[in-house]
Amino acid sequence: MLAIQKEKLAKQWSVSIATPYHVVYAQAISEMITEALQEPGIALAARSPEYVAGVMQQGHAALAINGLGEVVGFSSIKLWDDGKFISNCGLIVPKAYRKQGIGSAIVVSLWELAVDKYPGATVFSLTDAPMVKKTRKAMGFAEMPFSAVTQDPHFWAGCRTCPQYTTYLANNGQKCSCIVLAKTTVHNQLLG
Repeated sequence: MLAIQKEKLAKQWSVSIATPYHVVYAQAISEMITEALQEPGIALAARSPEYVAGVMQQGHAALAINGLGEVVGFSSIKLWDDGKFISNCGLIVPKAYRKQGIGSAIVVSLWELAVDKYPGATVFSLTDAPMVKKTRKAMGFAEMPFSAVTQDPHFWAGCRTCPQYTTYLANNGQKCSCIVLAKTTVHNQLLG
C-alpha cells in the first residue's frame, strides 16, 4: 500500500516561481542538468548550484516539485541590455517526468512573470528541442535570427558549456543547432 501511495505522490506536481526557500533544490537541479547533458542531442548549458541558487533568490526561476518534495523541472530567466531582452533558459525535466506538461507549465509561469514584471521586453529562448519549439510556437513565439536578440558577449559566453558550442563557433556566432524563438511582452498579456 505504501508503495502505491508513493507512486501517486511522485506523479503529482505543481509549478511555482522560485523564492529563497527553494535554494535547497539548487544542487539537485544542477545535477539534473548535468545528467541531461549526457543524453544524445541535448543542447543545454551547464549550471552550477551557485548559479541556480542565485536565480532562485532573485525570483527569476520556476520549478516543479512533486508530491514527495522532489524537484521534477526547472527553468530560469535572465535580463539583458537593461531589461530590453529576457532569456528563458535551462528548461529541464527529467526523462521520467517528460510528456506530462511540466515543461509547458514552467514556460507559461516564466512568461507570466516576464509580462508582469518586464512589459515591453522581448523574451527569447535558444533551443533545439522539438517539444520546446512546439510549446513556444503554440504560445506565439516566432523564429528570429541570432542578431535579433541581445549581442551581450556574456550571454553568448553562457553557451560555452553547451555540447553544440563548436557548431556556433564554426558559424562565426551566426547559427548553431539551436534556433532563437522570441516574443515581446505586453502588460496584461497573460496566456489563456
